[in-house]
Amino acid sequence: LEFNEMWGSTGITPTSNSKFGTDKTDNTPHFFNIGGKAVELYFSPSDHVEQAINDKLKTADNDLGFALFTFTRDLFAQTLLKLNNEDVAVYGVIDNESYYGSEDNNLEDGGVAILKFNRKDDMHNKYAFIDALDTNSNPLVITGSYNWSNSAEEKYDENTIMIHDAHIVNEYYEDLNTFTNFGHEKALLNNIVTYPNPSSNLVYLKNISETISNEINVQLIDCTGRIIESREINLSQSLDLSLYPIGIYYLRIQTKYNNAVKKIVKN
Repeated sequence: LEFNEMWGSTGITPTSNSKFGTDKTDNTPHFFNIGGKAVELYFSPSDHVEQAINDKLKTADNDLGFALFTFTRDLFAQTLLKLNNEDVAVYGVIDNESYYGSEDNNLEDGGVAILKFNRKDDMHNKYAFIDALDTNSNPLVITGSYNWSNSAEEKYDENTIMIHDAHIVNEYYEDLNTFTNFGHEKALLNNIVTYPNPSSNLVYLKNISETISNEINVQLIDCTGRIIESREINLSQSLDLSLYPIGIYYLRIQTKYNNAVKKIVKN
């Protein structure tokens, strides 16, 4: 439908009815069910994309990561700063920080963790993921050709797709970790070992590479997925399993930006 609007017809020959940019109208459906997953699709500048994206950003409860070539849109920056002040872990990559009006310094000054992409090639992907570390909070990915910029919202012909699927969200989460310092933190989390395992009483945590921080959050989860214990601990402290039945448990170890899960056996 969008192509035919720009092409000007449904046939093989374009016509003078061809429309681009601000001449287009909001004439396409936006909500789809694909394989049981909710998917949304928008085209700018006709479909009020900024509002659709911003509404999704505001749903973040736990974490929000992004990677963008250009970020100049004030509304998005204001939303991210508000989320960060509400203890949502907001972090991301901005490539074209030299562009006039780039929000990178504004976000950094507000406490958002920003990696300035300084490689010779371009970070030409444009995406954000919401609640990758909280699968109970409607995780979703926002991607497409739309930069978070004035031109993308008001002038250029762009597309934006939103995918409500925890597996897809995790793929984007892992992608962001491959080239940022947050990936280093994830590697450190994966290096944490639990011992003795199996154990009938105390379980200790040890980072075999280096300490991430003095305090980390741990959640003890039973085999049904129920969180039976959640608290902040020091890596030098232990977990007491003596009060719990014999069986298999999972320990989720979490920092602000990453987590890892370890299997524990109580005997």
